Amino acid sequence: MNSIKDMVQSQYLRMIKNIIANGDENSFVIVRRSKNIDFMRNYGLTTNDIRRIILDLTLSDCIGGQEEDRDSKYGGWIFKFSPLYKNIKLYMKLRLETRNNIICISIHEFGLCEEDD
Repeated sequence: MNSIKDMVQSQYLRMIKNIIANGDENSFVIVRRSKNIDFMRNYGLTTNDIRRIILDLTLSDCIGGQEEDRDSKYGGWIFKFSPLYKNIKLYMKLRLETRNNIICISIHEFGLCEEDD
């Protein structure tokens, strides 16, 4: 690891994975946005598939975070990832709301208006 930022991102990634691996069914939610629903439907993905993608994330997949949500009514930290899934570059935006709760704000192919996410 090259920097304090890398160490912090690594610590949060471990926390995210721990919540996904050990949390209950309410600890992980995918926001029902059309981009997310369309992506999952187009690739036949379930919530459990998205969980597996998150569990496979590495620090090199992290393209942003930790940052505050643009919408001040939400607490927690935002992290952005761009992993490969079956040779498809993805854009994934997660919010770590508490030590027990992850919200998947965005999951879709990279380049589909991630500036709007």
